[in-house]
Amino acid sequence: MYRTLSSFLKEHFDGVAFSYDKNKDALIESLAETGSFADTHHLIAKLEQFGYYSLKEVQRILSAALINNQFRWIIDDPDVYTFLKRVAVPRMGTLTDPEQIDLLQKMLALKAAQADA
Repeated sequence: MYRTLSSFLKEHFDGVAFSYDKNKDALIESLAETGSFADTHHLIAKLEQFGYYSLKEVQRILSAALINNQFRWIIDDPDVYTFLKRVAVPRMGTLTDPEQIDLLQKMLALKAAQADA
């Protein structure tokens, strides 16, 4: 038996855009195309305003990091790291793309190494 409606919805309907936000969608799309570190930081700041990310949205964010050097090269900057740790790391167990999983694992390992230094 499900304890809450939200746990039922998350298990059975995760990724369904019940509250689709075209602004969030456009921001995620922009991550793949950003041409500067400053623009990437700006987009991340705007994306931090949203509390929930579906699995499909997380996959799109990680795909953007894989294809866009401006995003990938600053993945360990505090704001980008904090954002990805909040929205993507909890989804690692449900990701199916090995490159996305590897990206997160490397990000976490790099941050851990920096903390130990």
